[in-house]
Amino acid sequence: MSTGHEAEFLRSINIGLDAEAPERINHFRPTSKSVLLLDALLGNDNDSAHFVIAPYGTGKSIAATYLLHLIENRKASQGMLRDVAKRMSLVSPKLAKFSKSRLKGKKSGMTIVLQGYYRSLPRSMKDAVLTAMRRNNLRREAKAIEKFEVEDSAAVIKMLADVRATCQKAGIDRIAILWDEFGKHLESLVTDGRPAALGDIQDIAEFVSRRTKVNVTFGLLLHRDLLQYAANVPHSVRLEWAKIEGRFKEIQYVDDSKEIYRLIAEVIHDLRPRVPDQDTEVSTAKRLKELGCFADFDDNELSKLLANAQPVDPMALYLLPRISSRIAQNERTLFSFLYAADLSDQVTATHLYDYFSPQMRADTVAGGTHRQWLETESALTKVGADEWEPKALKTVCLLGLGLSGERARASKAAVQFGLRGKKKKKPADNAIENLIDQNLLLYRRHADELSVWHGTDIDIRSRLEDEKARQREAFDILDFLRKECPQPVWRPLEYNA
Repeated sequence: MSTGHEAEFLRSINIGLDAEAPERINHFRPTSKSVLLLDALLGNDNDSAHFVIAPYGTGKSIAATYLLHLIENRKASQGMLRDVAKRMSLVSPKLAKFSKSRLKGKKSGMTIVLQGYYRSLPRSMKDAVLTAMRRNNLRREAKAIEKFEVEDSAAVIKMLADVRATCQKAGIDRIAILWDEFGKHLESLVTDGRPAALGDIQDIAEFVSRRTKVNVTFGLLLHRDLLQYAANVPHSVRLEWAKIEGRFKEIQYVDDSKEIYRLIAEVIHDLRPRVPDQDTEVSTAKRLKELGCFADFDDNELSKLLANAQPVDPMALYLLPRISSRIAQNERTLFSFLYAADLSDQVTATHLYDYFSPQMRADTVAGGTHRQWLETESALTKVGADEWEPKALKTVCLLGLGLSGERARASKAAVQFGLRGKKKKKPADNAIENLIDQNLLLYRRHADELSVWHGTDIDIRSRLEDEKARQREAFDILDFLRKECPQPVWRPLEYNA
């Protein structure tokens, strides 16, 4: 693939900075997963407030930036919107029709953009509202908002109500509030000791839930579940955050759709030095479907995909977008992996593990993959000279990674297929049995689940953090020091003498 093509895939997106640059998202390719996100934030379902949870680089920012341009429908964006609408028709005719109708009818809306951490949400919300109004030629109306004194959440709701009334008079049909990198705000609230300040977003969520002629939607984009950011706050605060979480509908945005797999196959086709034998056996596709992989594809579609993606092994192909979205910068690292891979030979799950190992090692956040990596690395130091045993451990590790913070079930059959492919390789099967015998792999027969055995099923570190969080609110460090480290009595002998 050409350098220009590569730059297209590796480009990063910032919703606020790219609000005036529609050409930066002209390459946006809608997928079935992004359509679900767009529909929700357009207000096409019954919910108006959403948590959009997606790992770094999953494409949520480019989808949200496209949404901004679609809602606002400014003249500068219309060429890009027409191009994307053509691609959209292949994925969602309904949303493509909505987009074309909006372009033709020249309807417009407004998107209020926030990003990262704000010390004062009320003042920052006012600034974001004024920026959005000026961008959409509401400069005269913005002067009235400039006079608002916005110091608390009640004033924010009053301001948003006035903005909605102003938009209705101006013929604006909808408003979206998008807050990218909301996780940074949560982390800073915890660090600053102000977790109770999260109540401000609950007030906004309640405001947008009341629908009027100008509907307002509220989307918070973050990388982990809300409560994963609350690992180090008192139990009472976690309960309050759980209540706030209940005001929002959660969207898990991990793009492992048909479109992303087809895009991967296109890149492989352009990069590989030679065209391998086009093996389109439907039996391989059927076996993968039986193992729970590629559920969105039918047998014929999947067999063609596997042929186009050669020499990437079928299980490696299945894992690639899932692993990269879980621990890295998804599309950027997904495609950089393909550029770095030796496509003159078979690419397996082992190559995936080796490539993503540094990211897994550094993924130490709550629900991260560091622990699974540590378990696997520990087991790797104990294997013998058999070349298949390290491959088996690495394959089990990757198949056991869930999409969020949970573990996934790695069945024995899936591990065998990922290790040996469609061909019968007895050494591969023997390696799995040897690892089970050595207690390096644990096989739960009733659940049909393989996992790397690390000596205990108890997560001591997590238990310790939970106990520290439970005791933190009532813990008095001065009282503890008086009891455990009492100060020695010092007698001023020289002075008395």
